[in-house]
Amino acid sequence: MIDRISKGRNVTRLLYYLYGPGKSDEHENPHLVAGWRDPITDLEPPIKPDGQRDFRRLSGLLNAPLDAIGRRGRPGTVWHCVLSAAPTDRPLSDAEWNAIGTEFMHQMGLARRDDPAGVRWVTVRHGLSTGGIDHIHIVATLARQDGRVPNVHNDFLRARQASRAVERQFGLTITAPADRTAAVRPTRAETERSARTGGAEPERITLRRLVQDAAAVAASEADFFARLRDNGALIRERRSDADPGRITGYAVALPGHLTRPGEPVWFSGGRLAPDLTLPKLRRRWERPGNAEHHGVQHTQDLSARSVRAALRSAAASAADHARDETMFFARLTEAGVLVRYRYSDQNPGEVTGYALTLPGHRDARSELIWYGGGRLSDDLTLPRVRRRWQTGGRAVPSVPDLGERRAIWDDVIRLTGDTARQLRSLTGTRSQATSDVAAATADALRISARVIKGAPGRDLRRAADDFGRAAREAYTAIPRPTPPGDAVRTTARLLSVLQAVSGRQALGLAALVVNLAELVMAGAELRAEQGRAHQAAAALSAAERLRYLARHSRSTSAPVATAALDQGAPFANARDSFPPATVRPQPPSRPKAPRPGRPPPSGRRTPLRQRATSWEGPLPGWYRQRSLAPRGVPHSRSLRTSCTDDRNS
Repeated sequence: MIDRISKGRNVTRLLYYLYGPGKSDEHENPHLVAGWRDPITDLEPPIKPDGQRDFRRLSGLLNAPLDAIGRRGRPGTVWHCVLSAAPTDRPLSDAEWNAIGTEFMHQMGLARRDDPAGVRWVTVRHGLSTGGIDHIHIVATLARQDGRVPNVHNDFLRARQASRAVERQFGLTITAPADRTAAVRPTRAETERSARTGGAEPERITLRRLVQDAAAVAASEADFFARLRDNGALIRERRSDADPGRITGYAVALPGHLTRPGEPVWFSGGRLAPDLTLPKLRRRWERPGNAEHHGVQHTQDLSARSVRAALRSAAASAADHARDETMFFARLTEAGVLVRYRYSDQNPGEVTGYALTLPGHRDARSELIWYGGGRLSDDLTLPRVRRRWQTGGRAVPSVPDLGERRAIWDDVIRLTGDTARQLRSLTGTRSQATSDVAAATADALRISARVIKGAPGRDLRRAADDFGRAAREAYTAIPRPTPPGDAVRTTARLLSVLQAVSGRQALGLAALVVNLAELVMAGAELRAEQGRAHQAAAALSAAERLRYLARHSRSTSAPVATAALDQGAPFANARDSFPPATVRPQPPSRPKAPRPGRPPPSGRRTPLRQRATSWEGPLPGWYRQRSLAPRGVPHSRSLRTSCTDDRNS
């Protein structure tokens, strides 16, 4: 039972619409099925000689309590709720809808059975909707018959509880509770505007993803806003009236999304998702002062190349968003980077250089390993950074090289795998650790989808969208940070250093996807144990998408990784408790059209690569040598000669 509440001021106009033809002529046989008094046939609007309904008597009866207290015509005095049955529910009769409407108003507290002085209300039924959904409309005036004003505080949450009570009583499909874990859906106007303008998705969803991606890797509030601006979002800060220097909230907008007067359409964080308000984000960035929650035990296991790439990215970002040395070093400190200054020998108070490291990154003698700005990049030395601030030079590039990328992938796969194994060994504190890991896994999925391009990135994005709701705690509570969760957050920050990688260039993509799927399954099992079936189903849907991606990955480790997921999946209880989500397979790629001036492929000989793949036994040496050459790199004359010699021998 899905409920949707709206408020207005004119009950007569609402009745005209409910008894009218509808927006798509979908209203058939409109009639009353329930009301505040029986028999309901006495309240049915009569039909006039011209065939139209006469609503004067019914409108007068509904407005009488409002007239008695002088509130008629005021905004929010007409309460309208649509109750829709699930497509899988049995067909309901008028008598059943009468009982459902009466029970719903009783559960809402607006018109209890033992309270004859409750609000006046009626229920209209006019057939199926355009989508074939059976539903009713409850119309009530918010004035009690004893002259008091009813309490409608939190009526959205109360309606959800009332709907679930009706579902249990009448044996209907059980829907999700009002635990505030679902993101705010686009309105009908936003969806229609996106379709009219040819957009891929409504602007609300695009902004939600931008904010979630920035929050996943941001280390502070300033870093969060800087990342949003870098991604092209407009930001409007809301400041306190008592203290103008304190920021109490924010709103974001897209540059091309404007109102009719030409103003940006702003969305606050709470209008995007319940966990994206500024107070909730600040809770995420707050970390206890002990070492384990600052990632010390994870950074000490990172390779030197991964640490160097992460430090280069942090220093480049701080240099791009700073205007002087004080702001530069402050941003590095906010990002969790340790800074060591180098002072001049002649002038001890003058800073001539700096070195960076991560907490816990030590050598065999337990001493911190420092990296000077020049070791990170030639453009990150302090003199060059100062010159750039003065002249406004170009941004410092921070793209890791091939060796650093390989090290990052190795560390990411190892950390996610270790976390999955650690969750299996936890007993008493598993619930708390799994809640924190679920939130961190959602961030890792979002960053993976943002970094990896192509079809794998789109599959990861769908999995991240599915898992987003499952990762939220009830009533948007922020879980307490745990070491396993911090390990997954470290992987998200390492992946963000890669910036952009195509699906074919993602080293060990299948292994990472399998580890993420195992963490997602841990979240599904946790939600199943908590009795939150809809969140468990959302997590299972994300896990199935990841399994599909792992099976169809072109990485050489895909078969091994997929077999490990199928045979050794430790979190099988959730998968057995709920049916697996159905993931639509990707359509086969369209064959390329032949180039102009060439005969069609049917008239040509079988390509060499196709003949080689059907070869039984080991491939010839000449084919192995040609297949090892990188794509797009022409073969040298010596290679062609050696291939000819091998073929002739």
